[in-house]
Amino acid sequence: MKLTAVLFSAMFSVVSSAQTVGVEVGVAASSYDAMSNHNVNPNVRRTFIFTTPKPGLVLGAHADFGLNSHLYLRAGLLMIVKGGVEEGLYLPVNGTGAPYPYSNKLNFVAFDAPLSLVYKTASAGKPRWLFGAGLVPGLLIEGGLNKFDFGAGVLVGYEMPSGLHGNLSYNHGLANVATNSFDYKSLYNRSLAFTVGYHFGHKTKAEVEKIKVIEEESLAAPERAEVLYAELGGPAGMLTLNYDTRFTKSPKGFGLRVGAGIIFDITSTGFVLPVALNYVMGKKTHFLELAAGGSYFSFTEENQGWFYFPEDNFIVPFVWAGYRYQPLGATS
Repeated sequence: MKLTAVLFSAMFSVVSSAQTVGVEVGVAASSYDAMSNHNVNPNVRRTFIFTTPKPGLVLGAHADFGLNSHLYLRAGLLMIVKGGVEEGLYLPVNGTGAPYPYSNKLNFVAFDAPLSLVYKTASAGKPRWLFGAGLVPGLLIEGGLNKFDFGAGVLVGYEMPSGLHGNLSYNHGLANVATNSFDYKSLYNRSLAFTVGYHFGHKTKAEVEKIKVIEEESLAAPERAEVLYAELGGPAGMLTLNYDTRFTKSPKGFGLRVGAGIIFDITSTGFVLPVALNYVMGKKTHFLELAAGGSYFSFTEENQGWFYFPEDNFIVPFVWAGYRYQPLGATS
């Protein structure tokens, strides 16, 4: 769980100037293709492996960068519970006797960052289908497997002018994530996910004019910027609610961010309290944020063998550099 927290602290969330930014939630049917390591290492008790799909949670976000009116580059970040229901033959503990069948459900918490080329059948503001394909690098939070995963993905979806959308995606793992110390000679992840969500798209002409008016007013009478926002990923954990403010009457300069959130995986639950001093530079609505601080983690973990922390509290320091889109009028 400490590794999970540190990895979260090293991650960043994308809030960009893309043409659309979306969030989604759904379910994945995951499985894996694996071979037993018994022939190489007789101490491995698995002698045959067959897997069937199992359901798992999917949470994510994506940003679409327009190349033209129909073609887009999509960058995403997904938290997905992979794994599968494994069946096979198991040797007796003493190594003698006939193998006997077993069935075991395994969960691999993963973070995938799909990068796809997407074609949309209509222009923005109209109902449209989308079709995409690309590469899916990922990170596995599982002690017995390699941390790095990699696959090829395809995507089919539908977007409505209201902002609602649905996606069906498939990720075919290309990287062998098994390790020599584990029970498998090879293991390749597979996942089929269905998600629904909401995307934030282009502003209307009236909204653009309104922003110009607000900008002129804010330049004439600057006020201290104060923002309350939710964050997925980042140094604060999986999901947090944060408050950010400047120390002076300005939308930029030195300031403070504090928050509270939750962090969890298959075996652990807890909360996190991030605090950081930051400096914001830029103009209008586009800014560069530099920050340094620490996240206090507190969690309880079930016994999972060697890495067992029934209760633990620790602080993870972090530094942060990222792009910030800060709407005009985000003041006290």
